[in-house]
Amino acid sequence: MAKKSSDACPHLTFSAWQPRYLQETVYNNLVAVICVNITSAVICIVLNALVVLVVVTKQQLRTVYNILLACLAVTDVLVGLLLQPLTVAAEIKHIFGLGPFCMFDTVLGVIGIGLCLASVGHLMLISVERYISIKFPLRYDDIVTEKRLLTGVVTVWLVSAVGIIAMILLASINTESDLYSILLVANDLMFIVIIVVYIVIIVFIHTAVFLEAKKHKRRLQTEQLPDEEAKRLKKNHKAAKTLTIILTALFFSYLPVTVLFGSATFLDGLVEPHMLIHTPSHQELPEPEHTEPPSLPVQEKPPRSSEHQRVTPVVRMKPLC
Repeated sequence: MAKKSSDACPHLTFSAWQPRYLQETVYNNLVAVICVNITSAVICIVLNALVVLVVVTKQQLRTVYNILLACLAVTDVLVGLLLQPLTVAAEIKHIFGLGPFCMFDTVLGVIGIGLCLASVGHLMLISVERYISIKFPLRYDDIVTEKRLLTGVVTVWLVSAVGIIAMILLASINTESDLYSILLVANDLMFIVIIVVYIVIIVFIHTAVFLEAKKHKRRLQTEQLPDEEAKRLKKNHKAAKTLTIILTALFFSYLPVTVLFGSATFLDGLVEPHMLIHTPSHQELPEPEHTEPPSLPVQEKPPRSSEHQRVTPVVRMKPLC
């Protein structure tokens, strides 16, 4: 039987599903989410798998930049293979009320957090690589080595593993213990801090990359450069534009959910939006219990005339819905 209380899985904070959320508007939104995820999952798997295949099979394309893009594509393939199908299954469970919701939503949350951290982490590595390529072109091969590349990728996945382990531990701890409430807030704060640090680094580095690429573009327009250097500057400028598109998509994708997640950690009023709260209709409202007031001694008073009697108005409350 489905659990109908937010206490069933409080470690999911605002993402914990409750059957009373299923109103007509929410139902339509869930159907739309299912359709979008089914369509985009296929596209996500095919396109990103092609990126990985091309980088792996073409020796001339195995540059550091392309390898990092392939690593990011692997993360996106996992999103299409795991996260999006599980999201579709979870929304179907929500629509039909097939509980329990907590275990399934916990698995979905664990995978979502891990892949989210990995995706943003790889974007940060790509930004750092582009900055070094544009800012220090002559020292690029000495700075960006295969060992450092491997270290960066492993570090990103380790950070993601920390987020996954923290979520699993939180789900397994007794909710009545004093440690639970502390870990609940700490887990949310850790996720927010990691995402914010990643995004701050990305924005700072990308700003520097953009300014440097703009400077190189002016050099191409005003100076007569050797063909090899001009080709390199054009390549870097094109890569900077590609990175701009990726980061713009990142901003509009992750900023809203990060703000909502952070707000839900501290403000309980945002956990359940008004549109999701089930307000019973006047037919469902229970009849008020009438209790007789305690008897008090009443002093007899002379009756008043009708013109001096106080008229008590009867106020009828209009039902809210």
